[in-house]
Amino acid sequence: MTQNNNDRKREARLTRSTRGFQLPYYFELFEKKHFILSESHLPGRYLLWLFEEKLHNGNYIRYTLSGRAFAVGEESEVARAYLYAKLSFHPYDGTTDVFIEDIITGIRGKHIGTFMINTFIGFLRKWDSFFFVERIKGELSLVDEIDMDNRERIDAFYRKFGFSFEGKDASRYITATLNQLHIRETEGIKTLSWEEVHRLLARAMRKKYD
Repeated sequence: MTQNNNDRKREARLTRSTRGFQLPYYFELFEKKHFILSESHLPGRYLLWLFEEKLHNGNYIRYTLSGRAFAVGEESEVARAYLYAKLSFHPYDGTTDVFIEDIITGIRGKHIGTFMINTFIGFLRKWDSFFFVERIKGELSLVDEIDMDNRERIDAFYRKFGFSFEGKDASRYITATLNQLHIRETEGIKTLSWEEVHRLLARAMRKKYD
């Protein structure tokens, strides 16, 4: 296992050297769109989420997954959700530390948070031959730590993906290696193609004006 890890680190350093580290400021390294259909809190009402996934170079390499939700057939925005993470390279050993800066799931209980973490894990796995992720970490909000029921709910959410918890001073952190993380099943949401989105909106518009 150690030999395999060393080989992967050398491969990561070689790949980065070949591609070059001197990237233009705010250069977009990766971009992908996701269209998600989910239930809302109102019976018979569905939300269309438009998520944009990016990796870009600024003051540091940054991953973003940001989404907006609209009620199907309506123009008003209902909710927003996002996940931001910073990737820090260690040029001498070829590894990368990932720090989750913020996660907002928009609407609770509709598996949007699970979709976001799943997408983030999938991204890290896909790019691991380039980054060789050493550790994924994130600081938990002090506001969420006040109420014990809320704290237990949040802990259960992260634990189901394979995160563990550690404390330092007055703060608590989620932490994991990439091998410890796993994708979770989602219920009540559906990933759509652009063609399916077009047909969904066309039906909604016809129904609206019938």
